[in-house]
Amino acid sequence: MKIQEAAAALGMTTRALRFYEQKGLLSPMKQEDNGYRVFREADIDRLRTISALRELNLSLEHIRCCIDEAEAGQMEALRPYLTEKRQVLALQYTELKRLLGLLDNLLDMDHNQKGEVVVKKLHHIGEQSRRYQKLRSDWTDRWNFDAQATQYDNAVYVNTDPLRVHADYEQILDRVCQEAAPKPGERGLEVGIGTGNLAGRCLLLEAEMTGVDQSAAMLERCQEKWPSIRLLQGNMMALPLADEKFDFIVTSYALHHLTDEQKEIALEEMGRLLDSEGRLVVADLMFIDQAHRAAFIADLEAKGDTCSVEAIHDEFFADRSRLISWLEQRYEVTAAQLNHLMHLLVVRKKKGV
Repeated sequence: MKIQEAAAALGMTTRALRFYEQKGLLSPMKQEDNGYRVFREADIDRLRTISALRELNLSLEHIRCCIDEAEAGQMEALRPYLTEKRQVLALQYTELKRLLGLLDNLLDMDHNQKGEVVVKKLHHIGEQSRRYQKLRSDWTDRWNFDAQATQYDNAVYVNTDPLRVHADYEQILDRVCQEAAPKPGERGLEVGIGTGNLAGRCLLLEAEMTGVDQSAAMLERCQEKWPSIRLLQGNMMALPLADEKFDFIVTSYALHHLTDEQKEIALEEMGRLLDSEGRLVVADLMFIDQAHRAAFIADLEAKGDTCSVEAIHDEFFADRSRLISWLEQRYEVTAAQLNHLMHLLVVRKKKGV
Protein backbone atom coordinates (compact mmCIF):
# COMPACT_ATOMS: atom_id res chain seq x y z
CA MET A 1 0.00 0.00 0.00
CA LYS A 2 1.43 3.36 -1.05
CA ILE A 3 1.49 6.37 1.26
CA GLN A 4 -1.56 8.02 -0.36
CA GLU A 5 -3.57 4.81 -0.01
CA ALA A 6 -2.47 4.32 3.62
CA ALA A 7 -3.35 7.89 4.50
CA ALA A 8 -6.80 7.57 2.90
CA ALA A 9 -7.46 4.26 4.66
CA LEU A 10 -6.59 5.75 8.04
CA GLY A 11 -8.18 9.18 7.57
CA MET A 12 -4.78 10.84 7.97
CA THR A 13 -2.71 13.11 5.78
CA THR A 14 0.43 11.94 4.00
CA ARG A 15 2.22 14.70 5.88
CA ALA A 16 1.24 13.11 9.21
CA LEU A 17 2.55 9.72 8.08
CA ARG A 18 5.86 11.23 7.02
CA PHE A 19 6.04 13.12 10.33
CA TYR A 20 5.58 9.92 12.38
CA GLU A 21 8.26 8.25 10.28
CA GLN A 22 10.60 11.21 10.80
CA LYS A 23 10.02 10.95 14.58
CA GLY A 24 11.00 7.30 14.53
CA LEU A 25 7.56 5.90 15.35
CA LEU A 26 7.38 3.67 12.27
CA SER A 27 9.68 2.45 9.50
CA PRO A 28 7.82 1.51 6.31
CA MET A 29 9.68 -0.42 3.63
CA LYS A 30 10.91 1.47 0.57
CA GLN A 31 10.94 0.11 -2.95
CA GLU A 32 14.45 -0.35 -4.26
CA ASP A 33 13.79 1.01 -7.73
CA ASN A 34 12.06 4.28 -6.85
CA GLY A 35 12.26 4.70 -3.04
CA TYR A 36 8.48 4.83 -2.64
CA ARG A 37 7.22 3.87 0.79
CA VAL A 38 5.29 0.62 1.06
CA PHE A 39 2.95 0.32 4.05
CA ARG A 40 2.35 -3.24 5.14
CA GLU A 41 -0.52 -4.39 7.36
CA ALA A 42 1.79 -4.20 10.39
CA ASP A 43 2.53 -0.54 9.56
CA ILE A 44 -1.19 0.22 9.27
CA ASP A 45 -1.87 -1.40 12.64
CA ARG A 46 0.97 0.58 14.20
CA LEU A 47 -0.42 3.81 12.77
CA ARG A 48 -3.85 2.96 14.22
CA THR A 49 -2.19 2.52 17.63
CA ILE A 50 -0.33 5.82 17.27
CA SER A 51 -3.56 7.54 16.27
CA ALA A 52 -5.42 6.11 19.27
CA LEU A 53 -2.69 7.26 21.67
CA ARG A 54 -2.73 10.72 20.10
CA GLU A 55 -6.51 10.83 20.59
CA LEU A 56 -5.78 10.25 24.29
CA ASN A 57 -3.58 13.38 24.10
CA LEU A 58 -0.31 11.56 24.82
CA SER A 59 2.79 13.39 23.72
CA LEU A 60 4.97 12.02 20.92
CA GLU A 61 7.73 11.44 23.47
CA HIS A 62 5.43 9.32 25.62
CA ILE A 63 4.18 7.43 22.57
CA ARG A 64 7.75 6.72 21.53
CA CYS A 65 8.42 5.28 25.00
CA CYS A 66 5.41 2.96 25.06
CA ILE A 67 4.38 2.22 21.46
CA ASP A 68 5.94 -1.26 21.35
CA GLU A 69 4.27 -2.26 24.62
CA ALA A 70 0.97 -0.75 23.45
CA GLU A 71 1.05 -2.86 20.31
CA ALA A 72 1.66 -5.91 22.47
CA GLY A 73 -1.27 -5.00 24.73
CA GLN A 74 0.95 -4.66 27.82
CA MET A 75 -1.25 -2.46 29.98
CA GLU A 76 1.20 -2.20 32.87
CA ALA A 77 3.78 -0.55 30.62
CA LEU A 78 1.15 1.93 29.41
CA ARG A 79 -0.26 2.68 32.84
CA PRO A 80 2.29 5.35 33.98
CA TYR A 81 1.79 7.42 30.82
CA LEU A 82 -2.01 7.09 30.87
CA THR A 83 -2.10 7.89 34.59
CA GLU A 84 0.01 11.01 34.14
CA LYS A 85 -2.15 12.23 31.28
CA ARG A 86 -5.33 11.48 33.21
CA GLN A 87 -4.13 13.53 36.15
CA VAL A 88 -3.22 16.48 33.92
CA LEU A 89 -6.61 16.40 32.19
CA ALA A 90 -8.51 16.08 35.47
CA LEU A 91 -6.72 19.13 36.86
CA GLN A 92 -7.42 21.10 33.69
CA TYR A 93 -11.07 20.07 33.89
CA THR A 94 -11.28 21.12 37.54
CA GLU A 95 -9.73 24.50 36.75
CA LEU A 96 -12.16 25.01 33.86
CA LYS A 97 -15.07 24.29 36.19
CA ARG A 98 -13.72 26.86 38.65
CA LEU A 99 -13.45 29.45 35.90
CA LEU A 100 -16.95 28.62 34.65
CA GLY A 101 -18.22 29.19 38.17
CA LEU A 102 -16.58 32.63 38.27
CA LEU A 103 -18.08 33.53 34.88
CA ASP A 104 -21.53 32.35 35.97
CA ASN A 105 -21.18 34.44 39.11
CA LEU A 106 -20.59 37.50 36.99
CA LEU A 107 -23.32 36.70 34.49
CA ASP A 108 -25.84 36.21 37.31
CA MET A 109 -25.30 39.76 38.55
CA ASP A 110 -28.25 42.11 38.31
CA HIS A 111 -27.93 43.87 34.93
CA ASN A 112 -28.95 47.10 36.60
CA GLN A 113 -25.86 47.16 38.79
CA LYS A 114 -23.81 50.35 38.58
CA GLY A 115 -20.59 50.24 36.59
CA GLU A 116 -18.36 50.71 39.61
CA VAL A 117 -20.02 47.72 41.32
CA VAL A 118 -19.31 45.51 38.30
CA VAL A 119 -15.71 46.72 38.09
CA LYS A 120 -15.21 46.12 41.82
CA LYS A 121 -16.59 42.60 41.40
CA LEU A 122 -14.23 41.97 38.48
CA HIS A 123 -11.26 43.17 40.51
CA HIS A 124 -12.26 40.95 43.44
CA ILE A 125 -12.55 37.89 41.20
CA GLY A 126 -9.16 38.60 39.62
CA GLU A 127 -7.45 39.02 42.98
CA GLN A 128 -9.16 35.94 44.41
CA SER A 129 -8.15 33.84 41.41
CA ARG A 130 -4.50 34.94 41.53
CA ARG A 131 -4.36 34.30 45.28
CA TYR A 132 -5.90 30.85 44.81
CA GLN A 133 -3.39 29.91 42.13
CA LYS A 134 -0.47 31.19 44.20
CA LEU A 135 -1.52 29.23 47.29
CA ARG A 136 -1.77 26.04 45.25
CA SER A 137 1.54 26.50 43.46
CA ASP A 138 3.57 27.68 46.47
CA TRP A 139 3.42 24.36 48.32
CA THR A 140 6.62 22.30 48.28
CA ASP A 141 7.46 19.01 49.96
CA ARG A 142 10.16 20.30 52.28
CA TRP A 143 9.72 17.18 54.45
CA ASN A 144 10.86 14.86 51.61
CA PHE A 145 8.16 12.21 51.94
CA ASP A 146 9.69 10.15 49.14
CA ALA A 147 12.70 9.54 51.40
CA GLN A 148 10.42 8.64 54.33
CA ALA A 149 8.30 6.10 52.46
CA THR A 150 10.22 2.88 53.18
CA GLN A 151 10.55 3.61 56.91
CA TYR A 152 7.26 5.41 57.53
CA ASP A 153 5.33 2.43 58.90
CA ASN A 154 8.06 1.74 61.43
CA ALA A 155 8.47 5.39 62.37
CA VAL A 156 4.85 5.88 63.39
CA TYR A 157 5.16 3.08 65.92
CA VAL A 158 8.62 3.95 67.29
CA ASN A 159 7.32 7.43 68.18
CA THR A 160 10.61 8.78 69.55
CA ASP A 161 10.00 12.45 68.78
CA PRO A 162 9.47 14.58 71.91
CA LEU A 163 6.07 15.86 70.73
CA ARG A 164 4.78 12.29 70.25
CA VAL A 165 2.85 13.32 67.17
CA HIS A 166 2.03 9.68 66.39
CA ALA A 167 0.92 8.75 69.90
CA ASP A 168 -2.14 6.44 69.88
CA TYR A 169 -1.67 5.96 66.13
CA GLU A 170 -3.65 2.72 65.79
CA GLN A 171 -6.51 3.93 67.98
CA ILE A 172 -6.77 7.19 66.05
CA LEU A 173 -6.99 5.45 62.69
CA ASP A 174 -9.56 3.08 64.16
CA ARG A 175 -11.61 6.06 65.34
CA VAL A 176 -11.47 7.74 61.92
CA CYS A 177 -12.60 4.52 60.27
CA GLN A 178 -15.37 4.15 62.83
CA GLU A 179 -16.64 7.69 62.18
CA ALA A 180 -16.43 7.25 58.40
CA ALA A 181 -18.44 4.02 58.84
CA PRO A 182 -17.61 2.43 55.46
CA LYS A 183 -20.24 0.05 54.12
CA PRO A 184 -19.65 -2.72 51.56
CA GLY A 185 -19.60 -1.28 48.07
CA GLU A 186 -19.37 2.37 49.16
CA ARG A 187 -16.85 4.61 47.42
CA GLY A 188 -14.22 6.07 49.71
CA LEU A 189 -11.37 8.52 49.15
CA GLU A 190 -8.33 9.06 51.33
CA VAL A 191 -6.49 12.34 50.80
CA GLY A 192 -2.82 12.07 51.75
CA ILE A 193 -3.01 8.29 51.73
CA GLY A 194 0.69 7.72 52.44
CA THR A 195 1.32 3.99 52.80
CA GLY A 196 -2.39 3.20 53.14
CA ASN A 197 -2.79 2.40 56.82
CA LEU A 198 -6.16 4.16 57.06
CA ALA A 199 -7.50 3.29 53.61
CA GLY A 200 -6.56 -0.33 54.26
CA ARG A 201 -8.92 -0.40 57.22
CA CYS A 202 -11.75 0.87 55.03
CA LEU A 203 -10.86 -1.65 52.35
CA LEU A 204 -11.17 -4.49 54.86
CA LEU A 205 -14.75 -3.30 55.45
CA GLU A 206 -15.32 -3.85 51.70
CA ALA A 207 -15.37 -0.21 50.63
CA GLU A 208 -13.99 0.64 47.18
CA MET A 209 -11.04 2.89 47.96
CA THR A 210 -9.23 5.60 45.99
CA GLY A 211 -6.15 7.28 47.42
CA VAL A 212 -4.33 10.49 46.50
CA ASP A 213 -0.84 11.49 47.61
CA GLN A 214 1.83 13.82 46.26
CA SER A 215 4.64 11.34 46.99
CA ALA A 216 5.31 8.73 44.30
CA ALA A 217 7.35 6.65 46.75
CA MET A 218 4.51 6.60 49.30
CA LEU A 219 2.10 5.49 46.58
CA GLU A 220 4.47 2.75 45.50
CA ARG A 221 4.67 1.45 49.06
CA CYS A 222 0.88 1.66 49.40
CA GLN A 223 0.43 -0.30 46.17
CA GLU A 224 2.66 -3.07 47.50
CA LYS A 225 0.54 -3.36 50.64
CA TRP A 226 -2.90 -2.77 49.13
CA PRO A 227 -2.86 -3.59 45.40
CA SER A 228 -6.64 -3.21 45.01
CA ILE A 229 -6.66 0.46 46.05
CA ARG A 230 -6.85 2.85 43.11
CA LEU A 231 -4.00 5.32 43.55
CA LEU A 232 -3.47 8.76 42.01
CA GLN A 233 -0.58 11.14 42.45
CA GLY A 234 -1.60 14.70 43.15
CA ASN A 235 -1.66 17.73 45.42
CA MET A 236 -4.29 17.98 48.18
CA MET A 237 -5.19 21.44 46.88
CA ALA A 238 -5.75 20.21 43.33
CA LEU A 239 -7.10 16.69 43.55
CA PRO A 240 -6.74 14.84 40.22
CA LEU A 241 -10.40 13.82 40.09
CA ALA A 242 -13.07 15.42 37.95
CA ASP A 243 -16.78 14.83 38.55
CA GLU A 244 -16.55 11.76 40.75
CA LYS A 245 -18.47 11.60 44.02
CA PHE A 246 -17.53 9.66 47.13
CA ASP A 247 -19.69 8.36 49.96
CA PHE A 248 -16.97 9.23 52.45
CA ILE A 249 -13.62 11.01 52.45
CA VAL A 250 -10.95 10.59 55.12
CA THR A 251 -7.65 12.29 55.80
CA SER A 252 -5.23 11.89 58.70
CA TYR A 253 -1.82 13.32 59.60
CA ALA A 254 -1.83 15.36 56.38
CA LEU A 255 -3.43 18.80 56.74
CA HIS A 256 -0.75 20.09 59.11
CA HIS A 257 1.59 20.31 56.12
CA LEU A 258 -0.56 23.14 54.72
CA THR A 259 -0.98 26.72 55.88
CA ASP A 260 -4.39 27.80 57.20
CA GLU A 261 -5.38 29.24 53.81
CA GLN A 262 -4.12 26.17 51.97
CA LYS A 263 -6.10 23.94 54.33
CA GLU A 264 -9.26 25.74 53.24
CA ILE A 265 -8.46 25.09 49.58
CA ALA A 266 -7.81 21.40 50.32
CA LEU A 267 -11.07 21.08 52.25
CA GLU A 268 -12.89 22.85 49.43
CA GLU A 269 -11.49 20.26 47.04
CA MET A 270 -12.68 17.43 49.30
CA GLY A 271 -16.11 19.04 49.54
CA ARG A 272 -16.28 19.19 45.75
CA LEU A 273 -15.97 15.40 45.63
CA LEU A 274 -18.20 14.57 48.58
CA ASP A 275 -21.63 13.11 47.85
CA SER A 276 -24.57 15.15 49.16
CA GLU A 277 -25.22 12.51 51.82
CA GLY A 278 -21.53 11.80 52.39
CA ARG A 279 -19.27 12.32 55.37
CA LEU A 280 -15.78 13.78 55.67
CA VAL A 281 -13.60 12.74 58.61
CA VAL A 282 -10.42 14.64 59.46
CA ALA A 283 -7.89 13.61 62.10
CA ASP A 284 -4.92 15.89 62.48
CA LEU A 285 -2.59 17.83 64.74
CA MET A 286 -4.39 20.91 66.00
CA PHE A 287 -4.72 23.41 68.80
CA ILE A 288 -8.17 24.30 70.06
CA ASP A 289 -7.50 27.96 69.39
CA GLN A 290 -4.65 30.50 69.49
CA ALA A 291 -4.79 30.70 73.28
CA HIS A 292 -4.30 26.92 73.48
CA ARG A 293 -1.36 27.13 71.08
CA ALA A 294 0.30 29.91 73.10
CA ALA A 295 -0.18 28.05 76.39
CA PHE A 296 1.12 24.79 74.92
CA ILE A 297 4.29 26.45 73.59
CA ALA A 298 4.79 28.38 76.84
CA ASP A 299 4.66 25.10 78.78
CA LEU A 300 7.29 23.55 76.50
CA GLU A 301 9.53 26.60 76.84
CA ALA A 302 9.19 26.45 80.63
CA LYS A 303 10.43 22.85 80.48
CA GLY A 304 13.33 23.85 78.23
CA ASP A 305 12.00 21.64 75.42
CA THR A 306 13.30 23.73 72.52
CA CYS A 307 13.18 20.77 70.11
CA SER A 308 9.41 20.47 70.48
CA VAL A 309 8.94 24.22 70.10
CA GLU A 310 10.97 24.14 66.88
CA ALA A 311 8.94 21.16 65.64
CA ILE A 312 5.69 23.09 66.15
CA HIS A 313 7.07 26.09 64.25
CA ASP A 314 8.21 23.76 61.45
CA GLU A 315 4.65 22.56 60.82
CA PHE A 316 1.24 24.21 60.41
CA PHE A 317 -0.82 22.71 63.23
CA ALA A 318 -4.38 23.91 62.68
CA ASP A 319 -6.33 26.36 64.76
CA ARG A 320 -9.37 24.14 65.28
CA SER A 321 -11.68 27.08 65.99
CA ARG A 322 -10.74 28.70 62.67
CA LEU A 323 -11.26 25.46 60.74
CA ILE A 324 -14.64 24.87 62.33
CA SER A 325 -15.72 28.47 61.68
CA TRP A 326 -14.84 28.10 58.00
CA LEU A 327 -16.45 24.66 57.67
CA GLU A 328 -19.68 25.66 59.40
CA GLN A 329 -20.54 28.02 56.56
CA ARG A 330 -21.47 24.94 54.53
CA TYR A 331 -21.31 21.91 56.80
CA GLU A 332 -22.49 20.41 60.04
CA VAL A 333 -19.37 19.82 62.13
CA THR A 334 -18.67 17.85 65.29
CA ALA A 335 -15.25 17.94 66.94
CA ALA A 336 -13.38 15.90 69.53
CA GLN A 337 -9.90 15.97 71.04
CA LEU A 338 -8.27 12.54 70.81
CA ASN A 339 -5.03 13.20 72.70
CA HIS A 340 -2.68 16.06 73.53
CA LEU A 341 -2.39 17.17 69.89
CA MET A 342 -4.71 15.08 67.72
CA HIS A 343 -8.23 16.29 67.04
CA LEU A 344 -11.10 14.81 65.07
CA LEU A 345 -13.59 16.65 62.85
CA VAL A 346 -16.63 14.87 61.45
CA VAL A 347 -18.17 16.89 58.63
CA ARG A 348 -21.47 16.51 56.78
CA LYS A 349 -23.05 18.78 54.18
CA LYS A 350 -25.90 20.99 55.35
CA LYS A 351 -29.24 20.31 53.73
CA GLY A 352 -29.83 22.50 50.73
CA VAL A 353 -26.20 23.72 50.51
